[in-house]
Amino acid sequence: MNYRFLLVLGSMSFLLFFASCASMNFNNYRMHEEKVLFQSDFAVLPEGINIHQPQSIILDDEELHFTAPEGEGLGAEIPVFYTDPVHISFRLKLGKDINRPHPLSHINLFTNGAKRFCINFDTQSIGSFYQLSQDEWGEGFHSNSKLARNQWYVIDILVKESKIAIFINGKRRISTTLPADVNKTGGLRFECHNEMWVDDVMISSIQGFEIVDPD
Repeated sequence: MNYRFLLVLGSMSFLLFFASCASMNFNNYRMHEEKVLFQSDFAVLPEGINIHQPQSIILDDEELHFTAPEGEGLGAEIPVFYTDPVHISFRLKLGKDINRPHPLSHINLFTNGAKRFCINFDTQSIGSFYQLSQDEWGEGFHSNSKLARNQWYVIDILVKESKIAIFINGKRRISTTLPADVNKTGGLRFECHNEMWVDDVMISSIQGFEIVDPD
């Protein structure tokens, strides 16, 4: 059996999934064996969440509100590990500038030790970078998609076989691939050097998904 051919065929099938019109809408995705690993609406602070500088990350009207001091960054780590494939969702609102040129929001995926894959949501663009060690970094994707300030957005992130699809308010905006050396198992860390709000966080393990054409 030609396993190399099967691997290429599987990758092509994944790309063809995302080439269809139905793949643009998150509502057309059906998760297989979805199991919720973490979920919070921040009515109370979730048990086990690791917050750096708790005086600067507070519960504000049942939302997690980050306001970074000048020259510093903040982080909140969700207390679960997950693996590829995974579905991550949350609501995000961007606030004021404090420490530019840092993007307004860093969403760190598959954090494990120094390794991470970071998605930057900003009013100017959406991009990413990855980190493999304290001294080894790399550039990821760059997209002209952007978010406005003081407006809530629903973010859904699907990862399957190192392929990532990012949906904003139900519409797929970005498709990319995890770098080969980034962990496929890790945590989720919200990082902020400016101001942002986070709410309704959910992390779910999945066995995969299918895309269903709308009726």
